[in-house]
Formats: sequence, C-alpha cells, structure tokens
Amino acid sequence: MNLTDFAGLIGLIADTLSLPALLIAGYYYFIGRHRHERRLLERTRKQPGTRPAVLIISCLTAAPIDNEVRHFLASTEGLKNIEAEKRIESVQLTERSVEPADMPELARQLREAYGRLSGTGYDVLHIFCAAPMPVAMLAGAVLANRGDVRLYHKSKTAAPKPEGGAAPTYDHWGKLNY
Repeated sequence: MNLTDFAGLIGLIADTLSLPALLIAGYYYFIGRHRHERRLLERTRKQPGTRPAVLIISCLTAAPIDNEVRHFLASTEGLKNIEAEKRIESVQLTERSVEPADMPELARQLREAYGRLSGTGYDVLHIFCAAPMPVAMLAGAVLANRGDVRLYHKSKTAAPKPEGGAAPTYDHWGKLNY
C-alpha cells in the first residue's frame, strides 16, 4: 500500500464517519433545542417568582380587565399575595378605541408604570394585556430586556370548577425574552 492509497483510505473513513456525526449533531441541535424550550416553559409556569409583580394593560372599549385579573391572581397559587403587597400597576384606555396618536401617551404610561413596579423590587413581572396588536407590540418594545417578564393571554377554554367558582381565565404563554 503506497501513500496515495493510504490517504484515499483515510479520506473514505472520514467521509463515512462524518455523515453519522452530522446526523447526530443535527438531531441534538433541533430536537434538543425544542425539548429545552419546552422544559423552560414548564419551569416558568411552575415558578411565579418570590416577589412577583403584575402589569395590566387594558385598551379595549369593553370593561377594563382589572377585576378579572385580580380574581385570577387570587385563585392562583404563588400570585395570591401580590395585591396585598402593592405590586400591581394598570395602564388603561377604555373610553374609546386606540388611535395612532395615542401611542406616545401609552408608551409614557407604560414606562411610568414599569418605573413604579421597579421600585417594589420584584423578581418576575407578569403581563396581562387586552389591547390591539400595536399596543401589545409597544408594550413588548418598552419591556424588552427588563428581566424576567411573563405573558398571559385570556383563555378561550375556561371551564367552571366543580365547586362552582369561576375557573382561571388566563393562560401562561411563556416569557417575553428567552
């Protein structure tokens, strides 16, 4: 066996081993990443924080969602004592539809509400938003990179509890920033 044949054999072995290595690496990258994100979401759902705070954004012409959210908080383990510790802020515009001219004022209100909550020393901020998409996007832009921010959305499948009380009306949708 001369040197050229030996180099050809090494090249063939390297080619043969690189395909399984590529398949294994790809599997762990795509499947492992999905598993990691799913586990992270489950962990955030189970751990509401040691000093949680709540920001309610209510910008629909229907009634404000404050009472609904407070009822949900009172019935959710880990979030029950937020109201007593004064870590709830609300931004509202419910008397009329939101217009483009309202966005700077809403941004100012969001920043002020966040500033007041920051003074409470919270570790997790829970966001409940009932607003048109541009307002939700504005809230995301204002609150991006602000620590552990978790999103809630009104549930469409809330069923009554057996004991007759109202079921929680919000689903945890994960973190604003991963």
